[in-house]
Amino acid sequence: MVTFDQAVETFMLSNKAEGLARSTLKWYESVLGQLQARFSGRDLDAVSANDMRAYFAALRDAPTRYQNAPQRAELSGGLSNETLRGRHKGLKRFWSWCALEYRIVSPMLNIRAPQATKQAPKAAALDDLRRLIQVASVRDRAILFMLADTGIRAGGLVGLRLDDLNLDRRIAIVTEKGGKSRSVAFLPITGETISTWLAIRPAGGNTVFCGRYGAALAVNSLNQAFGRLKKRAGVDGRVNPHSFRHFFAREYIQNGGDLASLTHLMGHSSSLVTTNYYAVFQTEELQAKHDRHSPIRNLGGISDNLQ
Repeated sequence: MVTFDQAVETFMLSNKAEGLARSTLKWYESVLGQLQARFSGRDLDAVSANDMRAYFAALRDAPTRYQNAPQRAELSGGLSNETLRGRHKGLKRFWSWCALEYRIVSPMLNIRAPQATKQAPKAAALDDLRRLIQVASVRDRAILFMLADTGIRAGGLVGLRLDDLNLDRRIAIVTEKGGKSRSVAFLPITGETISTWLAIRPAGGNTVFCGRYGAALAVNSLNQAFGRLKKRAGVDGRVNPHSFRHFFAREYIQNGGDLASLTHLMGHSSSLVTTNYYAVFQTEELQAKHDRHSPIRNLGGISDNLQ
């Protein structure tokens, strides 16, 4: 019988053959590496459902650590539900693959994913966006408009090629997580900011947004640029590429956009993802939406007859 270590090695080879993103491969290496510390040398079919339950229980109980603290101070409470949901999804895929490849019963079959929890809003503020635009360079202004107008991920923005951009139709083809491509629309003003940037863009390379000498931007370079821009604008709120993805989603809903179309615009496979991460509102925001959209508003002057 194949060992757990052999299964992990073959699974990773299969993922590389399928063309999974490098970041996804590294994540699987990390997650499965933790399991190997537990199950290394064991036969694959000897790993039971109780073994996997014990693993998830340990993740909940084990203290986590600050990633950037000098002494890596410990925290109580273990991993968050959202992190555990991600682990569950990845491990379920691994064991489902093993079940097909080696004709075993997946030990994850009866292990349910942790319940999703509503996340606090992480969107950039509209007033902060205005201040950022006022002090941004031509390139960074185009980046701000593109992110805030489309909700694309940082990887989709830095990987956007000149051939993927159609300014006349106001359409861009972005390639994001898992190598999936999709079309996104943008407003004329966003197209104008991009056109202005392209007129002075350094020669070389084939990405829309680049550095001083035409080389494609890295996500890390984009984050650093946003840090400098935030400081220059004197903004205290959230300023990073993903905060503008949240900004787009929340403003879209606030302005009357429906959840079904937003799910497609965000590139999500399920509206549940959109709901859990982006359709999160403060009480005051919900009250304002209620006041605008309540069906009682359509009753007209009926209140006059109730007095």
